[in-house]
Amino acid sequence: QIKYNGVESSAIGYDMLEGLKNGENFTWKMSWQRSLAQNLQLTLAYEGRKTPGTKVIHTGNVQVRAIF
Repeated sequence: QIKYNGVESSAIGYDMLEGLKNGENFTWKMSWQRSLAQNLQLTLAYEGRKTPGTKVIHTGNVQVRAIF
């Protein structure tokens, strides 16, 4: 639950609110990491966000890391 009296659309307001808005906001994260070999890692990550008056925003990342 966010109550912010400043201007949400200003650069400072956006940064302070981290892209969220006044009202009831929801955020969630999930990640999964697996070693594919002794020197190779795979990471899958998902984040979701729901702010008042907008659709749900889904973000996903895939990372492969070689360790040497």
